[in-house]
Amino acid sequence: MLDAERQLAETRTQLAQSTVNVTTNFIAVYKALGDGWEDDEQAAAQR
Repeated sequence: MLDAERQLAETRTQLAQSTVNVTTNFIAVYKALGDGWEDDEQAAAQR
């Protein structure tokens, strides 16, 4: 039983890391396509 719980914890850790990787890669693609993050003040100043 303890081995199964340890394996479950490891699998959850791997899932969390995969989620971080997907999110990081999504942001990189979004920025590479020319978009980025602007706050409202920066966007208003550019208009």
